[in-house]
Amino acid sequence: MVRGKRKQPTFSIHEQALAFKRKADDEIRAKNPLALADIALATRYSVLNALEKLKPYSATLDEAVDFFIKHAKPPKACRDVPGGH
Repeated sequence: MVRGKRKQPTFSIHEQALAFKRKADDEIRAKNPLALADIALATRYSVLNALEKLKPYSATLDEAVDFFIKHAKPPKACRDVPGGH
């Protein structure tokens, strides 16, 4: 993070970027091994669909979520109330 913003490293070749992504993915899986396995099929489809929509923009799901939260400023859901509102 630099000045509160996520800093993405730059790479001179595609293989370096892929290696960095694999390492980051492995770290996420190591921290939360069951979370990815527990995702419902419908949620997996939704995530894959969102990733396909982002491909033409070379954007990641994290970037899209960060952008949405920053610019749409949606209200936070209350976890104690059924329905989350």
